Amino acid sequence: MKKIVIVNATSGTYSDLEIAPGTTPRDVKKQLNLEESYVLTRGRGSEPILDTENLFETVNDGAKLFATTGAEWGI
Repeated sequence: MKKIVIVNATSGTYSDLEIAPGTTPRDVKKQLNLEESYVLTRGRGSEPILDTENLFETVNDGAKLFATTGAEWGI
């Protein structure tokens, strides 16, 4: 198990979670009752983490991730 912190960029609330091998951002969003429109990122200016990515393999114990609504860019 790894411990991570999810910061809801909209509300500013923090959630401490333990994740198991195979945990994905989709799993985290379900656990936190976040809408599908939310994405997880590693911080300001970073690309969204794919909903199918295995977080257990790609984040360090104690990592802080941010949950935010996706932004679309266009003209």
